[in-house]
Amino acid sequence: MKKIIVLQATLFILFSSVTLSWGQQIVSEEAKRYFDRGMAAVEMAKSPADLEEAIREFQKAAELAPGWPDPYYNLGLIQEKTGRLGDALRNLRKYLELSPNSADSGDVKQLINKIEYKQEKAEESQNIIKKLTAPGKWIKISGEMRSSAVDFRLRDGKLEGYVNRGYRGYPGEETWVWIPVSFDGEKLVYNFVYYHCAFTLHDGCPHRVFVKAEIVSTVPLRLKNKAVWSQQYGSRYMSEYEFLLEKVDNR
Repeated sequence: MKKIIVLQATLFILFSSVTLSWGQQIVSEEAKRYFDRGMAAVEMAKSPADLEEAIREFQKAAELAPGWPDPYYNLGLIQEKTGRLGDALRNLRKYLELSPNSADSGDVKQLINKIEYKQEKAEESQNIIKKLTAPGKWIKISGEMRSSAVDFRLRDGKLEGYVNRGYRGYPGEETWVWIPVSFDGEKLVYNFVYYHCAFTLHDGCPHRVFVKAEIVSTVPLRLKNKAVWSQQYGSRYMSEYEFLLEKVDNR
């Protein structure tokens, strides 16, 4: 049986051994050719994006030899590494269906359990993003609110927050802007420059603002924000503000 073993390294380390049949059926030369092409694509990959070629080759091998377990095993491993968790689960389960008594069935079942957990967490994150970007407005529940995004949106699949850059902003720049926001499923993180001054720089202008917003409730959607302000030039002082925000439907 030929397989790939995926290790946490710079990319992937491969080991393989070969048999040419399963049960009483013979794997066609064409199916083996696509399988080997998939192996070569993995070996040549320099990033997860490069693995799409390997996925296509293994899929072709599976189409030509639908009862051969190994292409499904490899597809499951690669798709898990590229974030296609649903596809990974389907292919690993297909592998177990075709090879229930394989020596590695316990390891594959354990991997399936881990992927199911990852999928659940990913779905939770997507649901939170949908709530963040849905119509509504943010209201302050507690604390001194000095800086926060007043809206969120998805642009080209990436999360952004709408923030105030300061009183009239800095000359030549917009006062309200959309900025990148990172989200790990539990907290939002973003930072920007805030200008106290209207048209000229002085000791209190500008500031670097760093905001970390923790999801403390999804029904209703609430964020516990911690904003850290520091003077960008000179770093003569720094202040912190904590405040709780809740999103309400304003339709």
